[in-house]
Amino acid sequence: MTSNTTPQDSIREMAARWLDAIKAKDREGVLAMYSPSIRSFDVIFAQQVQGEEDYRQHWDRCMALCPGEPLFEMYDVTITVEGQLAVTHGLFKCGCEDENGEQKTGWMRGTLVWQQQGGEWLIVHEHLSNTYDPVSGDLITDWQPDHVPVPLMPVHTHS
Repeated sequence: MTSNTTPQDSIREMAARWLDAIKAKDREGVLAMYSPSIRSFDVIFAQQVQGEEDYRQHWDRCMALCPGEPLFEMYDVTITVEGQLAVTHGLFKCGCEDENGEQKTGWMRGTLVWQQQGGEWLIVHEHLSNTYDPVSGDLITDWQPDHVPVPLMPVHTHS
């Protein structure tokens, strides 16, 4: 990248690499985006996941549920940077192909907190959530955006 790359551009590129690694089921590529001290509030299995080894096991459990190609996309992304910390938030579309090749997906909200460590941006916290009905306590898994979501677009071509 050029010397006039902004921190927002760098984080946008890192997020695009993260999404590519998820789609490829590249566990090591995904884990390379996280700080060893990651704390995650995910929607699957654990209420929270803390630390590199715990996250590695969480990743393996999640991928075991995905026999086909995973889908994990970011939309309506906002990136705010202040010093060594950055926050990325937006909508996520998540799912995978089932054993019959049918895509099962849903929408959720997500926030990633990045910290610059050793000259690179790493995810130190992630929070993914679904909405719920406070009367019944049921998750609302069929929610759809009321607008056309704008996908995350990398700034530069990445490999």
